[in-house]
Amino acid sequence: MLSDGRSSVFNPEHGGALNAAAEYFDIPREQWLDLSTGINPDGWPVPEIPAHVWQRLPEENDQLRAAAADYYTSPYLTPVAGSQQGIQFLPMLYQGQNKKKNPAVWVTAGSYSEHGKAWAEQGYRVRRVACDHINQLLRQQPVDVLILVNPDNPSGHRWPKEQLLHWWEMLQSRGGWLIVDEAFMDCTPEHSLCSDMPKKGLFVLRSLGKFFGLAGVRSGFLFAAADQCRRIEKLQGPWALNYPAQYLSELALADEDWIKAQRQSLAQASLRLAGLLEEKLNQRCEGTDLFQTLYFPRAEKLFFHLAKAGILTRYLKPTSQSAAGIRFGLPGTNEDHWSRLADSLTTFNQEN
Repeated sequence: MLSDGRSSVFNPEHGGALNAAAEYFDIPREQWLDLSTGINPDGWPVPEIPAHVWQRLPEENDQLRAAAADYYTSPYLTPVAGSQQGIQFLPMLYQGQNKKKNPAVWVTAGSYSEHGKAWAEQGYRVRRVACDHINQLLRQQPVDVLILVNPDNPSGHRWPKEQLLHWWEMLQSRGGWLIVDEAFMDCTPEHSLCSDMPKKGLFVLRSLGKFFGLAGVRSGFLFAAADQCRRIEKLQGPWALNYPAQYLSELALADEDWIKAQRQSLAQASLRLAGLLEEKLNQRCEGTDLFQTLYFPRAEKLFFHLAKAGILTRYLKPTSQSAAGIRFGLPGTNEDHWSRLADSLTTFNQEN
């Protein structure tokens, strides 16, 4: 819980709570620099959408599937309304196929909280494991479902593909599932598990929200064996992904020149951000090409210092595994944004 001593509390569960921040800190929305989401600030340039696109109902879209299969190097997919929808459907899918009493569902501690929530809301007891304790867990405890985010959000922790496939083999040998959320994988596609599909009991989630900067479109894909994809489609029902989302997703996934250029520019921007934070705060960062995270005792104080200057970041509550932390998204290509962040970090050091 976040509080700076006032009677009200600002406690956003995820990044992007800009309306709440504007109200709490009494700073107009348009004056904020929002670094809280990890979304590409210079996302794919959306073209003008023809009028007929808005008049079409969604339908089976072979062109979108082909574009997605080419981009993700796997045809074993089903479109979903953002990876969040896939997250919510997976517990229902498991429930419909597994009658085991009290299955052991594990999620990585501190990772994107909606995974654990989705399983808990379906009546499962959700346990948590530190990112660096999974090997020990699988050797010593029963695990029926293991859910992790790779690279991890918000810590930036990464697991090699070979390690994940080894864990999948361990789980599959006893009928277990491995679910991997690859929301931040687009900059490093060589580490994705999509190309290793299909594998029984392996599920991979992807989204156009982060790298492509199309979070508002709510477009994503769930990768699984063909029979599991069909079951997800039945759970979704008709018209899960609206036609404008289908239209834009197909175009974005096929834009090879933009994708290549973005991978290069985001890598450079992330290195620049890490260097800035480490210089100003004397703290080591870890992250992806879309965000940098640091854990240190003054994280809450820094969050409020930046917020009062109209810079929104994501505060990470302390856990039994880690100190409090703060996650920074990229300022983008606007040099004024970089200067604004640097100046505010300098002021924080002077005052603290």
